[in-house]
Amino acid sequence: MPLNMPPYDLQQMGAALQSFISLQDPRAQVLLTAAPQLRFRQQLYSLGLQDMVAMPENGAVAAARNSAKPGGWRYLSTVHGFSAAASVVESAAGLPLRITGLSSGLAISQAVDAILKIQQLTGIQALTYGLVTLRIPGVRTEAYWLKSVTGLDDRIVPFLSLNRELRIGQSYTVQEFLQAVRQAAQTDLKFYQSDLA
Repeated sequence: MPLNMPPYDLQQMGAALQSFISLQDPRAQVLLTAAPQLRFRQQLYSLGLQDMVAMPENGAVAAARNSAKPGGWRYLSTVHGFSAAASVVESAAGLPLRITGLSSGLAISQAVDAILKIQQLTGIQALTYGLVTLRIPGVRTEAYWLKSVTGLDDRIVPFLSLNRELRIGQSYTVQEFLQAVRQAAQTDLKFYQSDLA
């Protein structure tokens, strides 16, 4: 599957890290020494519970694209099995990046591993996709959203979720994904609404 995923710029990352943490920190070292094919830059989007519940059965791709809210960027990399991530606020062109957090651990390793597996998926090789991260905090799910350049055949691949209806690493159409998480979203939304009443 052709993925449009240019690696992040090492010079920009180095300058941003230097103003945030020691460059000797293991996470900084991973972010600065990873090979280009193991450096990933993704925009983060989130969907709220109300958006999930209100999403129509038909026209799911357009509804998801309209409802998902952008929320920053995540830069990921891996070196010899150690993965790291930087939460980044991108400024206007020409201005330096601003790092708001660094992380590593199992969840970050799973996120990187999922990208590497997505690059190997079969059956969806004919289209070009952009890869972004989709978070649905209300149902404790993160997935990679493969946004087709045509806007017609988006795919969603969950990599972190407590939802038993989802299979980690499986490629879903947007409609299939929404069907799998809608019940959990409705249940959680009712709980939160009753808790606030």
